[in-house]
Amino acid sequence: MSSICKHFPDCGGCRTIDVPYADQLLAKQVDFIACASQHFPEAVPFIAPIIGCETPLYYRNKMEYAFGSDETRVYLGLKRRGHFDQVVPLTECFLLSDKMGDIFAICNAYFSEKQTSTWNPRRHSGLLRHLSIRHSKGDDQYLLNFIVSEACAELILPLAQSLAAKFPEIVSILMSVNESHGDHALFSSSDILHGQDFIEESLGEVRFKISPLSFFQSNPRQAEVLYDQIRKLAVESASDRILDLYCGIGSIGLYLARHVGSVIGIEENPSAINDAHANAERNGISNVSFKLGKVKNILKFETFDVDCIVTDPPRCGMTPKALKRMIAVGAPRIVYVSCNPVTLFQELAVICENGYRVDIVQPVDMFPNTLHVETVVKLVKI
Repeated sequence: MSSICKHFPDCGGCRTIDVPYADQLLAKQVDFIACASQHFPEAVPFIAPIIGCETPLYYRNKMEYAFGSDETRVYLGLKRRGHFDQVVPLTECFLLSDKMGDIFAICNAYFSEKQTSTWNPRRHSGLLRHLSIRHSKGDDQYLLNFIVSEACAELILPLAQSLAAKFPEIVSILMSVNESHGDHALFSSSDILHGQDFIEESLGEVRFKISPLSFFQSNPRQAEVLYDQIRKLAVESASDRILDLYCGIGSIGLYLARHVGSVIGIEENPSAINDAHANAERNGISNVSFKLGKVKNILKFETFDVDCIVTDPPRCGMTPKALKRMIAVGAPRIVYVSCNPVTLFQELAVICENGYRVDIVQPVDMFPNTLHVETVVKLVKI
């Protein structure tokens, strides 16, 4: 089957956009079971069929596009598959929004006319590094963040004004500075060039403020499907006490809050915790509290009496100390949310060696046209 995207397969953004979506789901299920068989075969009988995504195109709410250039032009794109130092110029992108082509064209023309330098990851030089874009699917709001190697607000401000005039849905345009040699889109400081420094997104009945550095589920509409699965597996009573590990901006805990007695969230990112408090306040949710710090440290020095622990760690999984201390809490139920099947099954094995059993393993396709899969697992204390 030919791809609908003319940039495939050079662009590293999509791995399987040339495969019919039903076949993608089948392949993910097969690979997922194979991974479980290798790392924790005891879980295989509890694996449910993968839940597919109704909208496999334009589903992401955040993308980090890289700047590249040649002798005649500056362009935006994504890294060439297998090459960290090559950028594939894009005229469209089926991952984020159908407006990307127009935004790319305006930015490319502006910076090409200015003959602006672009970041060279080998030489660690050049001004333009990334354009990070967030798109609220519910509100159709855009946040554009130009990430540069040194402050240049006077250069980008006219472009920001032009983009804001053409696209009223762009509610935020920032310029952020990344002075490090690392080829990433993190930054140390930001200036607001237009509007505000956040966008808003809704999941179910809850509205969230999303700042540039805050983590939020990449596929908001499918996140509701995922969170409904979490609620189904985590909540047994309206009086349940939930401990939400790696809570980020509080999205899972706030989604569960109206169905339980109380939620305590733990997160080490100060920006995310600030957003979590703001999100609780703006939604009038008073039965949620948040603690700032590393999960392993807070679990070491504080005692929790809860009915269920929900843990949604980074892709690398939980640290050994955090995993050990989570198990030691002794909650009747653990709901483990993971985007990495390998670390998931490795850590499920440890949890089940320490007094728990797997009740259900539910894969959810959050990332169509890629090889990735999200998973929700319910474990019960024996």
